Amino acid sequence: MNEPRPNAFDAGNAAKLCEASAAAYLECGDMSPPLESGDISGRSTDIHVRITRTDSDLIIAFRGTTDVRNWLTDLDCAWDLEDGCRVHRGFARALDSVQSQISAEIFSPRRGGRRVWLAGHSLGGALAMLYAWRFFNTYHQLPFAGIYTFGQPRVGNSAFRDIYNSSAELFWGTFRIVHADDVIPRIPWLLGAYRHAGHEVFFTAPRAFGAFPTGQNWMADPTLLAKLPWDIRNAVREVRQGKVALLADHHVDSYLELFQPNRAEPALRAKVSEPGRVCP
Repeated sequence: MNEPRPNAFDAGNAAKLCEASAAAYLECGDMSPPLESGDISGRSTDIHVRITRTDSDLIIAFRGTTDVRNWLTDLDCAWDLEDGCRVHRGFARALDSVQSQISAEIFSPRRGGRRVWLAGHSLGGALAMLYAWRFFNTYHQLPFAGIYTFGQPRVGNSAFRDIYNSSAELFWGTFRIVHADDVIPRIPWLLGAYRHAGHEVFFTAPRAFGAFPTGQNWMADPTLLAKLPWDIRNAVREVRQGKVALLADHHVDSYLELFQPNRAEPALRAKVSEPGRVCP
């Protein structure tokens, strides 16, 4: 992993953290090359977290939606009140089932001097952001080198967003990667007063309009007007498909494909629709 810089998105780090997020879905035998990893599980919620250690980094990757219990978590859109903010109740209760185990891993002596990274795709991204928020509110400091999420739904209301973004330590290292063709990051705004937090990094799909005027295929913190051509395009696609959401574009493989120019090895493929057996 590259050394993090405040408010600076690193595509190389994003590629590795996207791979870690995909690996959270996989069975042990499907991972190539083998990783030094373990897992944390919340049995009551079927939440899984993959822990990967390298010489210099500790990567905590939250798994996304794989089964009925995870879908029920996603759909539990009522509010819970935390520190004066309203947060998605399903995400909050899912995180409750694994939070103490994650904190124990961070404070464990075996962590040593490793930098800590949080990552996750879909539901996993929402849990990563909420965990960072809770950790900061509890300890008033952050050990995280970066928080990278992929296809993340919204976590809290405008008060959550405002406090999260006004906390420099939280905001400077949080990068919320959005695939141009993915509808999931646009909900549950449709269902209530949910708002996104952190830096948005908006990627065009490889098959879409191509690069931005800068010559790259992503832009940081874009305005609504800047994203409008892709929103119009996707609205037309959804109407033609006869569906509210084209969920195939939300698959973690779609995010892995965005980072191929930043990877030296073949892409890691994950089967999101199938629950993975986590490593012992």
